[in-house]
Amino acid sequence: MVLWAQLSRRYQLLLLSIYTVCLVCASYVVVRGRLRSEPQIYFDQRIHDFGTVTPGERLRHGFAVRNRGNAALTIASIRTSCGCAGATINRNVIRPGEAASLSVWFDAPRFSGPVKHRIVIVSNDPHAGVEELFIKAHIVPGIVVEPPVVNFGLVRSDSLPITQAVRILVRNEVKKPLLERPIRVAGADHILVAMSTLEQDGGYLLSVTLVPGAPIGPICGKVRLPFGKEEVAVSVIGRISGDVYAEPSALFWGIVLLGTCQKREVTIVSQDREMVAVEATVTGLVKPMLRIRVDEVDGASARLTAILDVDRQQEPGKRIDGAIQVVICDETGKELRMAIPTTVLVSASSGNVLRMNRGEPSPPAQSSAP
Repeated sequence: MVLWAQLSRRYQLLLLSIYTVCLVCASYVVVRGRLRSEPQIYFDQRIHDFGTVTPGERLRHGFAVRNRGNAALTIASIRTSCGCAGATINRNVIRPGEAASLSVWFDAPRFSGPVKHRIVIVSNDPHAGVEELFIKAHIVPGIVVEPPVVNFGLVRSDSLPITQAVRILVRNEVKKPLLERPIRVAGADHILVAMSTLEQDGGYLLSVTLVPGAPIGPICGKVRLPFGKEEVAVSVIGRISGDVYAEPSALFWGIVLLGTCQKREVTIVSQDREMVAVEATVTGLVKPMLRIRVDEVDGASARLTAILDVDRQQEPGKRIDGAIQVVICDETGKELRMAIPTTVLVSASSGNVLRMNRGEPSPPAQSSAP
């Protein structure tokens, strides 16, 4: 007040005039904004956290989309940042003071860890034409296998049986397995499994046993456990060694053209026993095209011939796996089994294989007519 009184009359009138003009301009802007017809989009919630979920679970949530303006709000488009999520709205035109429901669904991917996705809403709001909502979750597997693979390593055939165990932890949301249901073992008939309940944490103990008589060679099996609609697969790997071995230990035929025939020799060597008889059979998908013949058994060694005949009815560009199962009988009448894995890559022509490896399309077939 003292400063104001010290000002001259002229400066007082000037300041009052400036203050009045500013007040009038501000009032005009406010009144014009209120009288102007335009929509105003508003969300009660901009982010939703689903919390901890399991892989493959479908989740849903609804967002409220409100119109706080005095004109109709039109939703032009809605898109999501991931194909695993989607969103729909029950109506695209929202009148002033009303709200619409935006339904969002999300399929949790088959991996663990935090995820966050964006929903983009495009409308005719002149001040917020593009708005973003977010959904997030932390994915943890409903079934945890510790360790995930049963690895026997290198095992001698005379040390069988041998057992390893894995722990299976199951969340409450996952359906418990039926222990009386038989457990399937794919790829190996020399593996026995048993599952029991752990009282401490409510999980399970899976015991995997290699039984005596398992064939010498690689161990490659898969234990499949049913948990409701889900199925947990536990791989079983390793290798069984003994006094008998094969040269080569595996047959990889490489790229084989349709309509061709190849031969390979396999030698079975015994270090401390005399072989009296040897039998060999073929198992797996390679069985229709592979024949095995025992040519000679001479005490400490045996010679086999594998004959691969690929007919033209086979599908080109396909990998075919199998195994040669060998049964050896020594002088005491004891049987010893051996498995020799084999792999074939079938192709129509060598040129097609090279083009297929480079990701190039095969050339069109040319007519033989003149």
